[in-house]
Amino acid sequence: PVPSPSPSPSPVPSSSPSPSRGRMRRPEISHINGEQRTVFFEDGTKEEDVDAILLCTGYHYFYPFLRKYVRHQWEEEETEWLEKELKEEGFNDKENEKEKEKEIEKEGEEETITVLNDVVSPLHLHLLPRPPLFPSYSISLLPSVSFVGLPSRVAPFSLIHFQARLIAFLLSQSSQSSPLSFPLSLPSFFLGKEEEEEEEEEVAETGDGHRLGPVQLEYVKKVAKKGDCLEEYNSFFLPI
Repeated sequence: PVPSPSPSPSPVPSSSPSPSRGRMRRPEISHINGEQRTVFFEDGTKEEDVDAILLCTGYHYFYPFLRKYVRHQWEEEETEWLEKELKEEGFNDKENEKEKEKEIEKEGEEETITVLNDVVSPLHLHLLPRPPLFPSYSISLLPSVSFVGLPSRVAPFSLIHFQARLIAFLLSQSSQSSPLSFPLSLPSFFLGKEEEEEEEEEVAETGDGHRLGPVQLEYVKKVAKKGDCLEEYNSFFLPI
């Protein structure tokens, strides 16, 4: 079987077979002995005669094309290649950052979307930008931008489908009034301060960012309801 290290907590014993074909679940790697082709894991076990190590570490959320509105905060231990990428795009450049601050101050825009520890916030439903402090019916900084596909540990295709349905619904609604009303000034969209506070509490309790896992169906149902396509959701996810 192929060893599969993972930093995620799991009820499955650290060195036990996975239901996936030929895969052995392991804890994080502690160190590697290249000369002996041996990989050592945090639980003291090891794997010998290793032919190759495949890095399946995911990705970072990075929006250089929205740098006027999106503030990226990276951990100090980020890799050199990422720092180089950020510099090439104008991040970590003091002069460029000063210019950016001047632009924001000039236009009177004080709020930004923040990317920290791969969590994009503040977003409603992991999808739609919203200002903090609960101004539910004010115009967002990014009135027509949506962050599709952020949730992880999900069945992505159906989830993204219903996210797209919600976006299409909101665009169709906003076009009937004003293009700048998308999505936060639609009275039919937000329930108001109570719902936003509830969302903040959920994030504070779970601390999982965009990781949904077992609550993904509840999330998709909420998205479908707001997108006026709950009937389609029910046909997608038949009760077992």
